[in-house]
Amino acid sequence: MKLVIYIAGPFRAASAACVAQNIENASKVGEMVIRAGHYPLVPHLLGSNSKWDMSDELILAWTQALMLRCNAMIVLPRPYTSAGTMAEITLAKNRDLPTAFMQSLNDENVNRSCIELVRALESARALYRTPLLRLDKIMDMIDPNIDCGDNSCLFKAKSGGMRTNGGCRCPEGLSRANLGLRALAQLVKEVRILLER
Repeated sequence: MKLVIYIAGPFRAASAACVAQNIENASKVGEMVIRAGHYPLVPHLLGSNSKWDMSDELILAWTQALMLRCNAMIVLPRPYTSAGTMAEITLAKNRDLPTAFMQSLNDENVNRSCIELVRALESARALYRTPLLRLDKIMDMIDPNIDCGDNSCLFKAKSGGMRTNGGCRCPEGLSRANLGLRALAQLVKEVRILLER
C-alpha cells in the first residue's frame, strides 16, 4: 500500500538560518519517505519561496486542508515549539489520521514510521470491513430492474416471490422491504459510531 504522507514540523523561526534548517529537515524526511516507497507532502517546500503575503492563520488553514487529504502524517523530531505543528498534531488526533513521531532524522526511523502507518491504516480498514460487508448483502437484495407490475418493486424475493421496496402490495415483498430497511438503518447507526471514534 502506497501512502500520501504529510510531513509536519516547524517552519517559522527566529532567524532566516533557522527557517532554512526547518525547511531542510522537512525536505530530508520527504526524500526518505520517497525512498521508503511512499509519497510525501512537504508543506515547507510549498511556502518556502512564496511571494504571497498570507497571515499565519491562512497558511495554517491551507496546510491543514492539504493534511486532511493525506493518508497519514509524520512529525519531525521534538521540540514541537511551533504553534502550527501543535495545531496539526491536534487536528490529526481529532480526525484519527495515523501519525508517526520521528525520534531522529534517518532512513531507518522513517522506514519504521511508514511501516507503522501502513499497519494503522490496515487496522482501520479492518474495522470498517464488517459493516461494509453487511451493506453489500443489503445491496444484493436491491435490483432496480425488477418490476412486479405496479412499478414500485425493488427488492429481490427469497425464492420466486414478489419483489418490493415497500410500495408493492404483495405481503412477502413488504416483509422483505421492511427487513431490508431495518437492516440498513442498523448499519447506518454502526457506521456513524465508527466514524465518531
